[in-house]
Amino acid sequence: MAIETVRIGYTRLFEVRLLHHYWLDDGATVFDAIADQAVKTNRLLTYDVRRLLRVEPARRPWRAITGLPGGVPHDRDRGFWSQCPTTLSYCSTRPSSSS
Repeated sequence: MAIETVRIGYTRLFEVRLLHHYWLDDGATVFDAIADQAVKTNRLLTYDVRRLLRVEPARRPWRAITGLPGGVPHDRDRGFWSQCPTTLSYCSTRPSSSS
């Protein structure tokens, strides 16, 4: 019995990050000016724009992106990104028979 393996590699086409300062700032201190790196890291790790916004491409860009094989936008906690396949490898092997 032959074993077939297909692997597809993807490349990120683009990524959009939606960082809303209202949620990231520390009172009157703008997020970029927060001195404590641990506080900044924690704010980014707990920030999820999907609780605030729903991002959908307009019809024409959506058709262009989804027209690519494997090209689908993906929601992320800080925005969205899209990918397309770049490599395809195919391997067919047959187990050795031991008599």
